[in-house]
Amino acid sequence: KSVILFVEHFFNYALSGSQVLVSSYSLDLLNVLELDEVFWLFKQDGYTSLKKTKDNEQLAEHIRLCDKMRYLWIHGFFSRVHLNE
Repeated sequence: KSVILFVEHFFNYALSGSQVLVSSYSLDLLNVLELDEVFWLFKQDGYTSLKKTKDNEQLAEHIRLCDKMRYLWIHGFFSRVHLNE
């Protein structure tokens, strides 16, 4: 429940016109967010890049079929996705 309150607080802040970026390793936080609210960073060839979860068809399909983002993260789907693009 505390994760949901945390997310609600930042959503309300963002609705006031502010931009909010939260970096976390919390898998509980990952599970309460929607597909279009999650981005991930990775380093390749010495540069850091950002990916939008909603733009990846493979991840979007898994989530549409009821896989939780927590499960996908634990099983390495996020790290494999950027290597296949």
